[in-house]
Amino acid sequence: MTKVIAMPESWPAGTQILQQDTFEGHLITSRPETVVQDNRDYLAPYTHPHAPYQSTILRDRYALTLAERYDRIRDISNWKFENRRSGDYHTLLLNPPDSGHSVWLMWDLNWNLKFWYVNFQEPIRRTTSGIVVEDLSLDIKIAPDKTWSWKDEDEFEYSIERGGFTHDQILAVRTEADRVVNTIEQWGSPFCDGWESWRADKKWPVPALPHDWKDLES
Repeated sequence: MTKVIAMPESWPAGTQILQQDTFEGHLITSRPETVVQDNRDYLAPYTHPHAPYQSTILRDRYALTLAERYDRIRDISNWKFENRRSGDYHTLLLNPPDSGHSVWLMWDLNWNLKFWYVNFQEPIRRTTSGIVVEDLSLDIKIAPDKTWSWKDEDEFEYSIERGGFTHDQILAVRTEADRVVNTIEQWGSPFCDGWESWRADKKWPVPALPHDWKDLES
């Protein structure tokens, strides 16, 4: 008899989960994280400095032309996973429920805020061991002084020209982007909520990458 594992409704703070990032449904990154908060406002995982992870993401991708980048990213047959480590920074990800974006905060090792970051994505999908995130290319980077700029806008527009996104995805991202930009300019939630003062529990260990990091739940 097959054992059925129930999907967790929420994870307590300190729980170690796996975030699996996908691109066009294919796994590109698996990263172990620690849950900070999981409630009606946010699922908020934390990435420790120097945490292990696996990734196929191109190194030095911005040295390539847009066309080369587009083709290389989609050449799934040549994807190779590499053992990597997070850098010298702390990262907190704020995922609002059923939202088309997440908001990241990144600090250096001494907890000096480096920047905020908005990642446009499909709404997160929960699994028994973590979450799956489908990236949609476009991003926004926000400095501590609240000035902001688009990131990968050229890649997003080029992907549209090449047919990399559906009409519904394009409309969803642009609608979500307008909403987020308005929030940034008004400095609304979560930017005004004091998250920059948050600190990780020193008792939390750096999570290990589970043995089944490559398995995507359907």
